Amino acid sequence: MKNKLTLLIAGIPAFLLILSIIAFILNTRIAEGKPVISELYPNVVNIGDTMEIKGRNFGKSRESSKILISSYDLLSKYIVSWSETLIKIQIPEKTSSGLIYIETDRGMSEPVVIVLQENVPFIGTGAYLPGLPFIESIDPYSSGTGARITIKGHNFGYSRNNSKLLFSTEISRERDSLNGDTILENFVEVSDGEIINWENKEIVFYLPEFIASGDVYILTESGYSNAAYFEQVLDESNILFREKKTYMLNQTVRLKTITDENTSVNVWFASPVKSLFQRNITTLTNSQWLSSRPCSNVSLYKIQMVEEETSNNISQNTIVDVFEQNYSVSQLELNDSYDTKSPIYNNYTISTELIPSSRARVKNVAASITRRKGSPFNKAKAIYEYVLARLTYADSVEVHSPDLVIDSQIGDAEAYSLLFSALARSSGIPARPVTGLLVDSEKNMKYHWWVEFFIQDFGWFPLDPALADGMPWKSDIENHVEYYWGNIDNQHITFSRGEKHIPRLFPDGIVYSNNNYELLSQSAETNSEIIDLRSIKSDVRINAIY
Repeated sequence: MKNKLTLLIAGIPAFLLILSIIAFILNTRIAEGKPVISELYPNVVNIGDTMEIKGRNFGKSRESSKILISSYDLLSKYIVSWSETLIKIQIPEKTSSGLIYIETDRGMSEPVVIVLQENVPFIGTGAYLPGLPFIESIDPYSSGTGARITIKGHNFGYSRNNSKLLFSTEISRERDSLNGDTILENFVEVSDGEIINWENKEIVFYLPEFIASGDVYILTESGYSNAAYFEQVLDESNILFREKKTYMLNQTVRLKTITDENTSVNVWFASPVKSLFQRNITTLTNSQWLSSRPCSNVSLYKIQMVEEETSNNISQNTIVDVFEQNYSVSQLELNDSYDTKSPIYNNYTISTELIPSSRARVKNVAASITRRKGSPFNKAKAIYEYVLARLTYADSVEVHSPDLVIDSQIGDAEAYSLLFSALARSSGIPARPVTGLLVDSEKNMKYHWWVEFFIQDFGWFPLDPALADGMPWKSDIENHVEYYWGNIDNQHITFSRGEKHIPRLFPDGIVYSNNNYELLSQSAETNSEIIDLRSIKSDVRINAIY
């Protein structure tokens, strides 16, 4: 009996070693056995066509494996054959262009785009009239926000100047004016920052946010191009704009200077950002000092002080329609990687003085939060939950730097926004603070900060961590934590989406900053001859809501 017991005890380590080897082999096989799609043939198909899916690790037979087209499980009757490296399927009815995946017991493949022939852009031959821009091709003609796109054709102009590149949205509309001209409403314009190269026969750019499948136009001084069709790659993820409120607001800057001779003062004003969630923006000013608009929602006022002591007021009035934003994301459609060469990635993952994402404290916390979270979306959700759990809301705190806020554990809306932005950037997720106003139904107003992070192919995803964590504010929202992840109500008026750097016109002068709601690198500057700028005060007043 003792001999048997001795043998049994002696055999346990060997048995455990064998189990460990088997487990290692199984884990290795699972890790290495994830299905991979290398090619679709043909890559453009019609309903009823047979398509070959080439790759590896599909399995010798289907068994419990799945083929997902635009998130729908392909039925067995449409699977012609299945082998380790080749699957043949028949394209079923009601299929649309989108993403195709293969899922086995060892994991899910990376998605590949499937395109239906009916969605391939039809572009006629010959321009409508000599001199008008004409689109010949869009490559690729199916993609998502942040993708690099090339349009080829004729008569685009040798530089952009005032020309526009316009994409359809879910709310786009085309109509004729009284004189017969075409009017495009609620199209998205590709911004200067998204244009890579503009030449007479080719435009290269990054695809903007909010686009939907539909017509694309180029507008030059000569007129509109022909319409070319573009397919949005995401089917299940969407953005809704609902429940409009219209605001009338007034912004005033009060200046008082003391000088011994002629003094110049430059003042920058931000207006509400133009976007699909903020439309029909009209800004009026009676100021004689309005000089220019250096970017889309910023005005420059140049004031010449000629008396020893001078007081001046600059005022502008704005009317803006603000819509509630509701974002719905299907994680099956999301891209788990970024185009690291894009301006969005490079501009919104860098460490700055305002968002010091490279500091050791921030990096260590970010790594701990996002470990084993997988996709950027899941990492961002983990950061959101951490910020709400870590901080307690308090009005007007003095400390806003993320590395210090982590330890102080209290913060106002600015601190919440900057902490999320820094942790996201440190995790390789493009993120930016958003600033503006909160306005309730009784016209009570508060300067406010919230935040956005970027999802490749989808666009910017908003959240308001301060309101989610119980910042005192009058609203009808019930579950703040759930709602303010991906939804922004129409009490938010947006003035800045990220830091806006204003070039200095007086390199040797004095700079003044006032980042309570505009997030400009400077609000005003004076030339070097000024003795004192006693006050620069920016006031906002809500005149009406309807």
